Amino acid sequence: MTNWLIHTFIKDYENIQDEQVRYSYGILTTIMGLVCNTFLCLLKVISGMMIHSVSIMSDGFNNLSDGLSCLITLIGFKVANKPADEEHPFGHGRMEYIVSFISCIIIFVVIYGLLKESITKLIHPEKIIFNNVLFVLLLASVLVKVWMCFYNKKLGEQLNNLAMKTASQDARNDAFATLLSIVAMVLACVYPNIPFDGTAGILLSFFLFYSAFGMAKEIVSAILGNPIDPEIAEEIKTEILSDPQIHGIHDLMLHEYGPNTMFGSAHCEMDSDISLMQAHEIVDEAERHILEKYHVQMSLHVDPLEKDTPRSLAYKKIIIETLQQLDSKLSMHDLRLVPGKNHMNLFFDVIVPFKCKYKNAEIQKAIEDAFLSQPQHMHIHITFEHGFIGGNL
Repeated sequence: MTNWLIHTFIKDYENIQDEQVRYSYGILTTIMGLVCNTFLCLLKVISGMMIHSVSIMSDGFNNLSDGLSCLITLIGFKVANKPADEEHPFGHGRMEYIVSFISCIIIFVVIYGLLKESITKLIHPEKIIFNNVLFVLLLASVLVKVWMCFYNKKLGEQLNNLAMKTASQDARNDAFATLLSIVAMVLACVYPNIPFDGTAGILLSFFLFYSAFGMAKEIVSAILGNPIDPEIAEEIKTEILSDPQIHGIHDLMLHEYGPNTMFGSAHCEMDSDISLMQAHEIVDEAERHILEKYHVQMSLHVDPLEKDTPRSLAYKKIIIETLQQLDSKLSMHDLRLVPGKNHMNLFFDVIVPFKCKYKNAEIQKAIEDAFLSQPQHMHIHITFEHGFIGGNL
């Protein structure tokens, strides 16, 4: 079913990097969600009124909120598809995150209403009227939501679209909610003196709150800025280092302005005696390759790399060994030796993980102590910084 819809309504459906194709996917997803949720809302609200079940009616209003979310998502896709302009030179891709967050707010509002009504039903329960036809229809609605869950999950992962992933989780929650409501309805008919309907509504409220909170947290994290995916970072590093004249790379940053809209920068270590024109041509070529292959607009900075000498290699070894004794994730780069009048200046950067238990001053002192045994007096100048790659923070 999913493949048929994609092949039928989306032209050039395999070119998911194209913004127009992504827009078509978004339109198809939201229209399907709007149609399915409107149908389920009417079915459940009418069914709940007929059998006096608050959990069924609340589940129907939950579908209504999903339908409204689809409308908001449709607007979001339209705005996100707008090209970059003077006021938004990086495009409008982040609108997808904002739309997803608005959807979460709607879910929270629905959860509040569901919890309030369920508590009322718990205190003042009403008799549930069982109906075989409605029972079968409600079971069918579960199957519809299960299909919507897998449909949105498949497209969300394929397009790396947070709004679709959010819709997938919401559809999964709806299927669970309807099943819980059906079980409560059956139990309430068998044991009319026990308020199963209100209890099920309260349990459902807490489950939906937990899920919605997780979705909101993920969306806020994306808006604030997530760390770089280690796999993407490694692929970009490999691409840059494929040129033999680039000896190393550090300070890699990637900034996401919506799915598949990324800007980045990095420092490339190259021999200090290479000409400026040649260095420019090398990094310019690397930037073009990354844009074509990964759709990331990179800005590469050239760091002149002094040729290693026995002295610099010995100093570098002392620094690395000292850092590894403190924390295996500590690293350094850009070592420069600048002789002073009666001392040697060491300039270098140290990358400190966010969870490192040592403060910068403690790391500085440990390195200074490691050089006390050197015959020449040393002045240690360290620039401390954090990494930007996920999993190594």
